Amino acid sequence: MPDWTDTERAVMGAILEVGALTSRRVQATYGPRPNWHRLITERQLREVRTIYGPVLTPTEAVHEKVESTGRLRGPGSLADRAYMLDAIDLVAQHGYRFVSHDYKGGQVPGTTTAHITRTRIEVSREEMERLVDWASDRPGPLPKALGRTWLYARCSGGGMQASDLRRILKATEEQNRPKEYSTDHVQVLHAPLLFVVPAEDDALRAYARRYLAEHRRTYDRGWNYNQRLHYVPPFEIFEQPLPNQVYRPSSVERGRPL
Repeated sequence: MPDWTDTERAVMGAILEVGALTSRRVQATYGPRPNWHRLITERQLREVRTIYGPVLTPTEAVHEKVESTGRLRGPGSLADRAYMLDAIDLVAQHGYRFVSHDYKGGQVPGTTTAHITRTRIEVSREEMERLVDWASDRPGPLPKALGRTWLYARCSGGGMQASDLRRILKATEEQNRPKEYSTDHVQVLHAPLLFVVPAEDDALRAYARRYLAEHRRTYDRGWNYNQRLHYVPPFEIFEQPLPNQVYRPSSVERGRPL
């Protein structure tokens, strides 16, 4: 419509670009709800209740108008997309930079769905400069994956579990097996895999501690060919709680969860 405000256009453009954003993120970025609520009443956006809170996404009519092929419909899919986007911002606070998404394969070979399976992330510019400086002194070309790792994040189904971490680490090891120098992805990427979870439960915490301890022992026992670089753990886990897991002091009685 020709009478959209600049804020409404910005909100619509942002959501069309990424597929789904939480209402609280839109409000934090673009201002109070009245500034963009007309997009919902005019059926440009729909607001879906999910385990990650209300999520905004284009309506079917808008998808048809822009001929969108990547549509997210279910509450779980919308929550996971919004959760991944917030996870990217979370790891960016630690210097990591977004590169690209990997999508789930479609039924037709060579096609993909709208579901993000993982996101390619790059280390900070400062860390990349150190890696390039180190790798330049070694024979052969720079590894293509140097300083680039993967981010895994979802909130549906309770989020990433210990079994998911175990499966992904095993798959990553298998992918590196053909490489002559190591099955350890840290020696290939020089960056940890990143996992963002709603809460680090006992099973995940216990498995992570055992794996990290054994990895460090192996590192310390062996001859470290990359001595000029600091130790890099095989993975890092970040917590990004669901809205109902975030406790805020009451304005009436501080110290008790709302």
